[in-house]
Amino acid sequence: TLFISEVVMVYLPPSAGTSLIGWAASTFSCAAFVTYEQILPHDAFGAMMVSNIASRGCPLKSIMEFPDIETQCQRYTSHGWTACEGKSMLDLYEHLTDAAEKTRVSRVEWFDEVEEWLLIQGHYCMIFATKDDSTSSSTPSASDSIWHTCGLALPDPGSVFPI
Repeated sequence: TLFISEVVMVYLPPSAGTSLIGWAASTFSCAAFVTYEQILPHDAFGAMMVSNIASRGCPLKSIMEFPDIETQCQRYTSHGWTACEGKSMLDLYEHLTDAAEKTRVSRVEWFDEVEEWLLIQGHYCMIFATKDDSTSSSTPSASDSIWHTCGLALPDPGSVFPI
């Protein structure tokens, strides 16, 4: 079973999102949870992001309790998920986007605020949490679990994110 949460958990009260995460882990024996969320509310950009979104009547209710990738992953692993791995969107862009695509994007006329876009990407992350109660290993890596769960072979089983 695959759960996808695109900027959802951060708008829920921390206890409600954590309850959902725990429910999914306790209900499904083999599952993956992919989450895309805002992070890093404590630097200047993050504080402005939180303030701007709150001023529109949509406060980020969980960002202070789960402000970074480490606390995001701890949220999953402490509520029934076997493994968790995360990366900022900036890390994913820098390491998984090839040079030709970066050049193409930099030439798009409307895309003249590259520095701001990169700053924004550093304040969003992808989190991959997995569990598979049928595995014999007591602590499989996130990458082993997510790829096993999806029935795929990974050339490098060291990481969900090959960076």
